[in-house]
Order: sequence, then C-alpha cells, then structure tokens
Amino acid sequence: MTNNRHRYYTLLQVGRQQLGWDDDVYRAFLAAHGAKEQDGHVSATTMSIGALVAAVEAMKAKGFKPASKRSSGKTEDWRTARVNKIIAIWCQLADAGVMYDRSEKAMLKFCAAITGKARLEWASSPDLNRCIEVLKDKARHAGVTLNG
Repeated sequence: MTNNRHRYYTLLQVGRQQLGWDDDVYRAFLAAHGAKEQDGHVSATTMSIGALVAAVEAMKAKGFKPASKRSSGKTEDWRTARVNKIIAIWCQLADAGVMYDRSEKAMLKFCAAITGKARLEWASSPDLNRCIEVLKDKARHAGVTLNG
C-alpha cells in the first residue's frame, strides 16, 4: 500500500508540473480533494488512498496525461551504446552516399533483415554486433573511413 501511495504522490507532482500550477493553486486543489493542513501547509500525505486516486483522476480531466510505463520503444541500457553506434555508422554511410535513405525507418528495416527481429529492442547482443559488423564491412567496401 505504501508504494501505491508514493506512486500517487509522484503522479500528483508530475501532474502539477504538466498543468503548470504554482504552489498556491496546487495546495488549493489538494484541499478541495480532502487534503488537510500539516506543518503549516496543505499536504497530500494527509489524504486517503481514495482521495489520492480521485485527485489524480481530476488532474487527468484537466488535461494531465501521465506517461505510460509500458514499452516506449526505447532500448534497454545495455543496448543503448550498440544502437547508438549503429545509428552513427548508418548516418556516416548515408552522408557518404553509400546508403540512399538516411531515415531511421530505413535503418530499422536494414537491421531487421540482418537480425530477423522487427525491433532493435528485441535484438540480442550478437544480433546488434552483427549489424555493426555488416555496416563496417559496407564502409570498408565503399572506402568510407568511419569516425569513432
């Protein structure tokens, strides 16, 4: 239950920032949703879990859009360096005229053909290394010197 409360405290703060509320507006909003004064100011910590949920829902009705924790299409940390290297090589090859389409969509399609995976998030370490090596081979074959 404690973790759930903290999640709602976080959502309230993110909503406050997203909606551009100053401290007075935020505290008045909390008071209107059942918060009491504590240590000289109205605090969300005095609210019941039901009141916290209702307050977050009221923020959503006012335009707050919490970010989803589901896959946002971002790669996991261990993949990031390799994916960045693929992007860098791809862009260098495109700038040199070896690749005719510099777009991310074209790069992903190229990588999917090598890895057999539709998304880089699903690629294994050997898959990503294979993409890097194929791009390096293309650069060598075309006489392109890669930076970094």
